[in-house]
Amino acid sequence: MVKKISEGAEAVLYSSELLGRACVIKFRCRKSYRIREIDESIREKRTKTEARILATANSIGVNVPKLLMVGRFAIYMTMLDGELLSDVLRKNANDKIENILEDAGKALAKLHNANIVHGDYTPANIMICKGKAYIIDFGLSMVESAAEEKALDLLLMKRSLKRKQYYIFENAYSKLSDNFKTVKERLESIERRGRYQTRTLIAN
Repeated sequence: MVKKISEGAEAVLYSSELLGRACVIKFRCRKSYRIREIDESIREKRTKTEARILATANSIGVNVPKLLMVGRFAIYMTMLDGELLSDVLRKNANDKIENILEDAGKALAKLHNANIVHGDYTPANIMICKGKAYIIDFGLSMVESAAEEKALDLLLMKRSLKRKQYYIFENAYSKLSDNFKTVKERLESIERRGRYQTRTLIAN
């Protein structure tokens, strides 16, 4: 049985089963305004990129949904049972949040050390499962070594958290980051320039 969970600008999420195991299917939808051949090429490439990054993230010790199967335009992942950090923060439920923020900081450092930029690293894409932080939705992720892109991941979290919460997150990130000083300096530079823009993936 396939059931729609949510629908975004680029993909639809479904809950289903694969070999008797609960799973989530992320299907990249067709864009009718694009030439069919170009549309299929873009969707296929982005699906493969996201799946590859998801598998890499898992291999370097980041808690993410486990990749089960990849189709031409679809990714099959394990179903996570938990609550979004954004929802917990909205309810002002601070129990054990410190540990989650530390987990999230360490996870981002591991991703950045592998030159993986998430692209939308916010509490809405961090799920709390069994007391641990799981990173979800790598739809905007990319393989990128530039400090500026990594700094933007930090800035998204900084703008989403209270000062004390962000300090906990950044402190955990700094302990594992291979180039924290450079990324931190770039973050401060971006803030001084006032050029912060939320990265969005523009479908052409």
